[in-house]
Amino acid sequence: MHVRKLQKLGTTTIVVSLPRRWVKEKGLKQGDVVYIEEGIDSITLHTTNRAQQTFKVTINAEIEPNPESLARLVTASYLQGYDEVRIISQSGLLQEQIDEILAALERLPGFEVLEQTPNRLTIQSIVDPARFTVDSIMKRMQVMISSMINSSIDAVIEGMPEKAAEVSRVENKVDELYFLVVRQLLLAMRNPSLAKIIGIDSVPAVTGYRLVSKALEEIGDYALAISKESLNIKRRGRTIDKEILTQIMTIGEEVSTIFGIAVNAFLTLDFKLINSVFQELPPLSEKIVRLESELLDKIKDPQTVISFRLVMRYISEMLDQCRIIAEVSVNKFVRINSRICVTEVS
Repeated sequence: MHVRKLQKLGTTTIVVSLPRRWVKEKGLKQGDVVYIEEGIDSITLHTTNRAQQTFKVTINAEIEPNPESLARLVTASYLQGYDEVRIISQSGLLQEQIDEILAALERLPGFEVLEQTPNRLTIQSIVDPARFTVDSIMKRMQVMISSMINSSIDAVIEGMPEKAAEVSRVENKVDELYFLVVRQLLLAMRNPSLAKIIGIDSVPAVTGYRLVSKALEEIGDYALAISKESLNIKRRGRTIDKEILTQIMTIGEEVSTIFGIAVNAFLTLDFKLINSVFQELPPLSEKIVRLESELLDKIKDPQTVISFRLVMRYISEMLDQCRIIAEVSVNKFVRINSRICVTEVS
């Protein structure tokens, strides 16, 4: 670390000297232009204008011809924040490779095919990342996942295949938003100026947002799993005790409520909301355990019992993800000044 004192030049200008070795390594001289990027609690000095840089990656499909591998590499390039991706092959891209890549693009918001030739496929980001705050994306995810939870429980209670189909459609949209959040977070790590615009105030915040976005995506996956299991229950055509169905409906409503509180607690850092999540989780978990024991007594078909126990397990997994969101919220809360916590550095 280099320590420098601020010096006053003239009546208003404050200057600081640069380390001689760094200047020499970069080949700088008097009169050269450097670029200052304001970060959250620091500034970064660049020798090139990063705002005008385009980050590109080229993927060689002859070295790695597997279509699924190519799709994974394109997805990873999106998540890493590349502006342009080129997939090349001197012998020509195969149709199955192109189809797999195009299928992957359907889950990557703002990634579009710019050019396609027999030997090259060029993909470019057409979305300005500054348009989307991470909070706004996660709020949208919350709304969609809440509808998934409600529809998946309805699919179990009412035996409605159309509800299960609805959950599947929404889950694809949730995955798209999840990928967008991850991309935004990695772009924020690379670009401090963008970080401030999209609502990331520190490096630790990136980790927290990453954990919460993954928890949201997992809850969406569990809602999808419940909806799929509802189809198995429907197919068997067994009559289910109404009391069991009523309890499942009540538990589903409570899970949806706790989920909403957990996400709002993270976004608003309302400590009462954070605490309420921790307080509500244990009694609801106990209610699920009691219902699981009742399933064996009130449902005679073994396969149907298995299906309902799977439903309860998926609901329990949702609660575990809500707990993770609440834990991250506490970690985020102690990083800010409040009436409860006062931060200082000495």
